[in-house]
Amino acid sequence: PFQMRFAQRISLRCADPDALLAERDDPSSSIILADFAEVDGDVTAADAAESNNQGEATERWSTKLRELVDGEPEWIHHDELYRIGIIDNLQTR
Repeated sequence: PFQMRFAQRISLRCADPDALLAERDDPSSSIILADFAEVDGDVTAADAAESNNQGEATERWSTKLRELVDGEPEWIHHDELYRIGIIDNLQTR
């Protein structure tokens, strides 16, 4: 069976490489990946992500993130398709 997932990729720049996990070759560049899965058949992974985005904790986190970074983070949204049956991080089917 297939399971739809949804990922948010946040690309950003930060002058302080110790404030976030930075890219090795460009310490001022970082990305954050947030991965969401379907919780039940009535709520898609993208809907779960949107619900999470509206939460108080996410708003506080986003405010703190914006205080650390230079400029506005770039938010990129991906629909992903996974098959169930993963062993040692390798897709088996």
